[in-house]
Amino acid sequence: MDRSGPGGYLTETAAYFVSRGFAVLSYDKRGTGASSGDWRTMSFADLASDVAAAVRYVRSRDDVDAGSVGLWGISQAGWVLPLAAQSASPEFVIAVSAAGTGVTPAEQNMYDIGHQARAARLDEKQRDSVLSAWRALYALVRSDRGPDAEAGFRRARDAASTIPGAGPMLPPPAGGIRWTQRDQWFLALDLDYDAVSAWAALDIPVLAIYGSADVSTPTDRVVARFRQDVAREGSDASIAVIDGGSHVLTDDRVGSTRLLAEYTSVMDTWLTAQAYRLPRQPHAR
Repeated sequence: MDRSGPGGYLTETAAYFVSRGFAVLSYDKRGTGASSGDWRTMSFADLASDVAAAVRYVRSRDDVDAGSVGLWGISQAGWVLPLAAQSASPEFVIAVSAAGTGVTPAEQNMYDIGHQARAARLDEKQRDSVLSAWRALYALVRSDRGPDAEAGFRRARDAASTIPGAGPMLPPPAGGIRWTQRDQWFLALDLDYDAVSAWAALDIPVLAIYGSADVSTPTDRVVARFRQDVAREGSDASIAVIDGGSHVLTDDRVGSTRLLAEYTSVMDTWLTAQAYRLPRQPHAR
């Protein structure tokens, strides 16, 4: 994403916070917009360092209250935000539709692919074949190109490739894995990174918001894990699940970026509880 986000989604999010009296910094991810670099080769630690740099910049400005800087992030941010918070020490964190609050990248991808396979009406055996190809890819990456793992991956992917309509859901063939560039997510990122312990280590207020109809994040599983290990009784972590909410928590119009009223209401209530005095006027688009 660049600073605006797809269809202006991040601009809409920024407008919400500005309408509540916050200054907002939204930046171009490495290799997008005016930013140099390549996000596809960055690790979670690299991405977190960019967030920390943004916090330092914001706090350096005379027109910002340096003691009231928070972080908001969506989706992949679930693995990035707790790392960034450890070094940037923000006053609060809001994580939206963040699978990283409960599962690893590999587990999230398996859920996502499984949903795609069901949507494509693949039967149970076909779905398992597609997911087996991904499991075999993970084994290959973990083995660092071990010959046995590579042979297993080729077999699993070849078997799944015979399924009509499965092509877009499959991992790349062995010859399409860019081991040198490491610009594919399963090489650039730690596919087994479990960020829950990092979330649990934070001693600042955290709000995790999810949509019950999210097809990318396994909401039930993630919420259960986050509630058990992070949002325990006495902690500063809170959970909200928006009934019928999608991954981006916008209304159901095609292409809309208008944020659901239930979603913004949850943030309003939580931010007020954190002693941020919010204006009474509604979110102006």
